Amino acid sequence: MFLLQLAIVGVIGALVFQAVYKSRVLPKGWPIIGNALDIPGSHPWLKFKEWADEFGPIYQVQAFGTTIVVISKESIANDLFALRGALYSDRPQLIMAGLVSDNGFLGAARWAEYWRKGRRFAQSMLTSSNIQLSLPKQTHEAQQMVVDLAREPSKYAYWLERAGVMTSIKQIYGIDVARGRAEEHHVHEITSYMGTIDRVATPGVYVVEFLPWLMNLPTWLAPFKREAKALVRQHWDYMASLVREKPTDSFAKRASEEDWGLTDREIVWVLSSIYGGASGTSATAMQSIILNLCLFPEWQQKLQQEIDKAIGGRLPSFDDSPNLPTVRAVIKESMRWRPVLSGGFPHAVIKDDVYDGYFIPKGAVLIPNQWAIFRDEQMYPEPDTFRPERWLKPGYPTYQEPLTTYPNLKRFAAFGHGRRICPGLEVTEKALLLQVSNLLWACRVGKGRDGSGKEIEVPWYDYTGVAISTPKQFDFVVEERVSGRLKMLEEAASAAG
Repeated sequence: MFLLQLAIVGVIGALVFQAVYKSRVLPKGWPIIGNALDIPGSHPWLKFKEWADEFGPIYQVQAFGTTIVVISKESIANDLFALRGALYSDRPQLIMAGLVSDNGFLGAARWAEYWRKGRRFAQSMLTSSNIQLSLPKQTHEAQQMVVDLAREPSKYAYWLERAGVMTSIKQIYGIDVARGRAEEHHVHEITSYMGTIDRVATPGVYVVEFLPWLMNLPTWLAPFKREAKALVRQHWDYMASLVREKPTDSFAKRASEEDWGLTDREIVWVLSSIYGGASGTSATAMQSIILNLCLFPEWQQKLQQEIDKAIGGRLPSFDDSPNLPTVRAVIKESMRWRPVLSGGFPHAVIKDDVYDGYFIPKGAVLIPNQWAIFRDEQMYPEPDTFRPERWLKPGYPTYQEPLTTYPNLKRFAAFGHGRRICPGLEVTEKALLLQVSNLLWACRVGKGRDGSGKEIEVPWYDYTGVAISTPKQFDFVVEERVSGRLKMLEEAASAAG
């Protein structure tokens, strides 16, 4: 999911907007650049939502001969990307993403042979049975994450990233990493890798995205080419070194020993796509969950009551999931209220089509704007309010039974639509439940305090405005709520190695 997420903002930054919804149009833009000056360089999904409120749940925009269709309703996204998936599963061209990966980022890959082979491999690796085998490692890393957060909450971003990296590197590459400099090295490398993708997908950073003819310039006249060459070499060296470890039991071993129709170089990039996605998605979502626990302490109390009733004094495990519907509801509501990829996943259509009277030409870019989709008042009453009960109580459109199974993250729009849905959804779902249940079983999370003891307010919405929308640094405390439980977590994590 993580690499898929990063694709969207590059498209937004590359394209300029002149919208049409039936007979109504956006303000007339300048020749060639259209409405570029109307689009903020940060948080563009907010502007898209504003336009959707005025022009409807689907409207078209034009830029440099390209049609962009912005979608703000889940039913429309499902109609196009799921029911008409044979037409709408391509990706728009992302020039810098291609340059820094030899066109190997699976999430940004075009609807072609490489993507189909890579997707088939990823789906074969990320089966429920394979994910089940990684549960002990996920559990131990969730336990260690809680211990680390309690010791030094100011480093929360690192601890959350570390939990994902250590689980992923074991499952994908078969590598056990000792604590200390070795793990710091791997966390640094993968976060640098993610940062590169985030940067190449950020609007306005690379002019070549909306002036592709610059690709014809020689390298000495094109600094973006020189930068891309250095970046691809840096990240390739690290990702290729992981495959050279020759692990005994891992995705990498199966990739090298079985015939998937992929070249050795393609195998490295496919594995890195899974690695980056599995490492980053849960860490980003977990930051929002912790922030929401600070903002809504009443929900934290409800979670702890549920956890105490279901688990008692023993260590939490994923087997507790059927008895933790409120935990699952808070996780899902956090991902709705503050989606990891607020701008959505970009798709492209491979031939002309008509939907509900709208002509969509071949090559059009389609953006399912998650910020707007998750604020559809028909599906989500009071959409700007954090309401986990919408997943738990009859009468809400989102309610499903039985609560031993629902709510869950399967087919949740936060993970995409149709054939492009994130193959690592189940990994993220299990990681988040383990992390939240272990954290609140042992600890209480609260707002930080300044030198005078006064609470430091947590911002309501202060998120980065680029591809992966993450809360900006905020202060909070983590305090043990039942004596001895942190020690139990530490001993369990240490025993696992």
